[in-house]
Amino acid sequence: MKRLTFIFLLLLTGTFFYAQDAREAYYYYEVLELRHEPKPETEGFVTERITEYLNRGLYATRTQDGNGIFLSWRLLQSDDPQTGFHIYREVNGKARRLNRSLITATCDFIDPQPAEGTAYYWIVSIVKGKAQPASDKIEVVFLQIPTKTIQLLN
Repeated sequence: MKRLTFIFLLLLTGTFFYAQDAREAYYYYEVLELRHEPKPETEGFVTERITEYLNRGLYATRTQDGNGIFLSWRLLQSDDPQTGFHIYREVNGKARRLNRSLITATCDFIDPQPAEGTAYYWIVSIVKGKAQPASDKIEVVFLQIPTKTIQLLN
């Protein structure tokens, strides 16, 4: 029992010697009371929700297997529920649409055969059969890096 008391006292005093600040030896936490009060009514110029202007936010990255390009974009709050999308790619001044049918169920696409080098991708939203202004073009540089498996000697 004396041994346990000695170890306890040693550990207790050791915190004072190794702490950078003596206040670090004790930790006191104030217990706060939860208060769920109603939020105050807004007054003045803030009478409606403020929203910021967002574009499609087209983003591209290499797929996990490294053989494709994953494209992702935003569905905006102002989009009609019937909105669909076409994805375009431009390489060496030649543009082509990548999807055969209108994309309506998701806001992402995988280009399984990306062009080697620099390509530009953009999205055109289609609402009730009419094309809307195109998104900003993004530049993607795709380089296929050859890999070689080597065997390590034990």
